[in-house]
Amino acid sequence: MPRLTTTERNTINPESSSDPSGVDGLLIYNTDTDCYNYWNRTTLSWVSMCQSTVTCDPSTWSEID
Repeated sequence: MPRLTTTERNTINPESSSDPSGVDGLLIYNTDTDCYNYWNRTTLSWVSMCQSTVTCDPSTWSEID
């Protein structure tokens, strides 16, 4: 899983890819926000998987069986 700052993430331009459908859902860990972000090809934008008022805290996650 790539660990990137927001600035580094923003240098990735998935819509300029020769096959933009291949990067739909591209997932990174944003070290500035401590959240996972993914590329949404429909909105052509990065989407945070964390709520805006809550910091992702991996210590609260549970195991998936």
